[in-house]
Amino acid sequence: MSNYASLYLAGLREAVNVSLPVATATAVEVGDLLKLVSGLVLPVTAAGDDATVIGFAVEAKAANVATTTGKITVALVDGISRMKVNLAVAATVAVGDQLEIVSRNTFVVGATDPVATVVEGGTTVSSVTAIFKRSPLI
Repeated sequence: MSNYASLYLAGLREAVNVSLPVATATAVEVGDLLKLVSGLVLPVTAAGDDATVIGFAVEAKAANVATTTGKITVALVDGISRMKVNLAVAATVAVGDQLEIVSRNTFVVGATDPVATVVEGGTTVSSVTAIFKRSPLI
């Protein structure tokens, strides 16, 4: 299961939701952080995806199962919505620390390819609350 259950939904309810096409072979879980590649949404999977992050999946799609419209709803990250995300390993994280993607829906503190800034951290925590960079689609 993805991080969506631990996202602060109040932020997403106010986010801009858009319907975007997804490839038939792609599995998407609710809450997956997504990127846009050649006009299709895909889950973010590595640090190099930082520049293409657009938002979080609001609905799921199984691999090799077509959606009725060929699209899923995406909550675009708006630069103000707060989301709770998982860290790859428990760490001490301070407010203002930057987060990088290390794998699908997993993050580490780092400033090389940041996608979010921590707004609620803690000592030896496995998840933090962060604000993601604004989507290029907004």
